[in-house]
Amino acid sequence: MIMKFLPLALLALVGLSGCGSAASKIPQALYTCADGTRFSVSFPENEALITLKDQQTVILPQQRSGSGFRYASAHYELRGKGKQATWTVGRRAPTACHAVP
Repeated sequence: MIMKFLPLALLALVGLSGCGSAASKIPQALYTCADGTRFSVSFPENEALITLKDQQTVILPQQRSGSGFRYASAHYELRGKGKQATWTVGRRAPTACHAVP
């Protein structure tokens, strides 16, 4: 069965269950944003692999965060907590996003 993108909390539980292959244990999410942006993310150890609408993949290293998560490069940033996040590209204003089932 092909795993669909689920909110991070649910995938964390699935990953802890011990079922499936090693690849299925990597948390994944699909985000939709207030400005219409949609992207998928997988979270292997210490990085976020983001697949954008045009199938471009961006790899963001994990950054220090007081609470929640933060992944960033010189041009992109994904920051959030739980299902809520902000997505920033370049010098544009951050846009509010949320993980969808």
